[in-house]
Amino acid sequence: MRLYIAASLAIAIYLLYTLHVNSLGAALSVAEASLALGFGLAVSLVPLVGPVLYAEIVALAQSSTGVVLPPVLYVALSWLSFALSVMSTAFLAMYFLQMGRWAAKRAFRFLLYW
Repeated sequence: MRLYIAASLAIAIYLLYTLHVNSLGAALSVAEASLALGFGLAVSLVPLVGPVLYAEIVALAQSSTGVVLPPVLYVALSWLSFALSVMSTAFLAMYFLQMGRWAAKRAFRFLLYW
């Protein structure tokens, strides 16, 4: 979970910098959106449908908080979601096919718990 907390913090700092937030209410909206986007990356670990679920989380976070993501951040988060989904799918396939099972288990635990 430290990985996703760090992602949330990085997203919040980037959004605060790019959106030039100068009120407390807007800063709280940015913090709420960044938490949703950072922890939504954990949802993207679901094999095969992770990026689709993450796109829904991004749309929900944008509509509920009123924060519009810059296109660069949206593309970067979409690619990160896709990469996490591909890695988790590969690790689960390796685990179930018993090819490097110990490495796959260790790598998947790293993605989930670190």
